[in-house]
Amino acid sequence: MIGTQEKLSYSIREVATLLGIGMNTAYALAHSETGYPVIWITKKKAIVPAAGLLEWLKQKGDRAND
Repeated sequence: MIGTQEKLSYSIREVATLLGIGMNTAYALAHSETGYPVIWITKKKAIVPAAGLLEWLKQKGDRAND
C-alpha cells in the first residue's frame, strides 16, 4: 500500500484492542509462558512482535480445530 507501513510490533494495550480483551487479560497473557511472545524492554515496558503474535494466534486456532 502506498504511504502505509505495517507495524513490526505492538504495545500490550494495542494487543488488547486487537484481540478484544481487557488490559488485565492482556497483561496476564504477556506474563504467561503459554501467552503470546513478548520482549520486555524494562520491567514495565514491553513490545509484542507482530509476526510472533500472528503465529501465536495461528497455533491457538489450530488447537481449537482439533
